[in-house]
Amino acid sequence: MSQALSRVRKVANDRKKEKLTTLHHHLDTAMLRTAFFALKKDAVPGLDGLTWEAYEADLDPRIEGLHARLHRGVCRAQPAPRRFIPKPDGSQRPLAVTALEDKIVQRATAAELAVIYEEEFLGFSYGFRPKGSPPDASASTSSLC
Repeated sequence: MSQALSRVRKVANDRKKEKLTTLHHHLDTAMLRTAFFALKKDAVPGLDGLTWEAYEADLDPRIEGLHARLHRGVCRAQPAPRRFIPKPDGSQRPLAVTALEDKIVQRATAAELAVIYEEEFLGFSYGFRPKGSPPDASASTSSLC
């Protein structure tokens, strides 16, 4: 966990009654870089047409540019065109194809929000959390019976 996320977690833990606002200033280049490497390398390019490999080839200046745009407040999400993926039963599932930089910002923001909300969850809350899953929850409740 980065130092910025550690500070956010500490504030979230110490000031439970306060609202946390303007969290985007904690998104630094290291968090954005970590978010980039957490993305799937073979994901379909979004409206921007950028692939993971093309972005990585020029990673440092791209991440620094993204960071600068975020902090100037000029970074806006691009439209995510909807595609329809066929399902085995013949129906179709809608899927929005997000631009690569939008995925990076979403992943970094999710990491930031996760450290805040982790402080709110109880120890026996399992679903969709780091180091916990719905099967863990069912295993722990079955041991209570």
